[in-house]
Amino acid sequence: VYGHPIVLAETFVESPRFTGACYRAANWVDVGWTKGFARRPGGGYVHHGQPKRLLLFPLHPQARLWLAQPQPQLEWTHTPMQT
Repeated sequence: VYGHPIVLAETFVESPRFTGACYRAANWVDVGWTKGFARRPGGGYVHHGQPKRLLLFPLHPQARLWLAQPQPQLEWTHTPMQT
């Protein structure tokens, strides 16, 4: 719809209730903790004090390189994910 593929997936794990072991076993990358904020329906954020683990999974081998670039890459429009 927006002219570029999805190259990275993210998920949040509510610790200490859950460990996220299934994500780690599936090679998701644990990148750290959120700061414990939630989005408000009318806009803005509210602090709820319950940080969550953030895990990422690259969906394309070049995801890290592409997302670190200041401009969208031409290769994004020529991937099999567009079909």
